[in-house]
Amino acid sequence: MPLQSVNAKLIVVALGLAGGVIFDGAATAHDIDNCGTESTCIWDLEDFQDRLVNRGENNGWWNLPTTARNRNESWANNSEDHNSCAAGGLNGSQESGGLQDWEIDGHDDAQAPWNDNEVESLKTSSRC
Repeated sequence: MPLQSVNAKLIVVALGLAGGVIFDGAATAHDIDNCGTESTCIWDLEDFQDRLVNRGENNGWWNLPTTARNRNESWANNSEDHNSCAAGGLNGSQESGGLQDWEIDGHDDAQAPWNDNEVESLKTSSRC
């Protein structure tokens, strides 16, 4: 077999393998689709990966489980009726950080550095 023919086949195989790798990475489902309607969710990682919290709408202040506190990189508020409010301290306080309004049908797949990893409590009934 001529050398050019072998090289052409190797290139086709390499592109096929690379295409498969690229496709597999792009096919990863984001967990935002599993947050549920009328819920607010918080994820540990950007792009809605590694969900920590799923809280139904119209609930007052709730302290996140210890293992979920200060570990927010992305969020979604799938409520059609209520804003959500995230607080940097327990019971809605601002001890460890500020307040974050999360709008109706809003989401953030990569929170700004001054907002990520600082949520300790959440309410899903109104603005902050």
